[in-house]
Amino acid sequence: MRSRFLFAMIAIASSSPAFAGDEGKALYLETCSGCHQASGQGQPGLAPPLSDRALWGGLGDAKARYIAAVMLSGLNGTIDAQGNRYEGLAMPPQSQLSDGQLASVATYVLDGLNGADAHVAADLLAALRQKPLSHSEIRAMRAAAVK
Repeated sequence: MRSRFLFAMIAIASSSPAFAGDEGKALYLETCSGCHQASGQGQPGLAPPLSDRALWGGLGDAKARYIAAVMLSGLNGTIDAQGNRYEGLAMPPQSQLSDGQLASVATYVLDGLNGADAHVAADLLAALRQKPLSHSEIRAMRAAAVK
């Protein structure tokens, strides 16, 4: 009886947003921070900042779709971010991570790094895996958000 109670408490805790944020932060630090830095400030000439409230605010309700599409498809080409131009951008797809892991990372970027109070659902990533956006579609979303 005691072990079932403990198991139930662990299951409830692991499904909570705080736990998801911890997992998202850990995965972000392991997978993304080498280029985007631990605080998400990016590296001029290499990786744009992910701590970018203007971008996420400009994307509005599309912010979850945008970040999910970038993580699944990667991103190449040229973008401008916070006064820096990133030419020959070559972010690889992060398809080695599960939909749930990617959702945790995306939620951490939006909420943890940007205070956007956003949650990215794993089913959005599953849908985008089936029908991914092109790099030009992703760049167009970004351009419309920051104009």
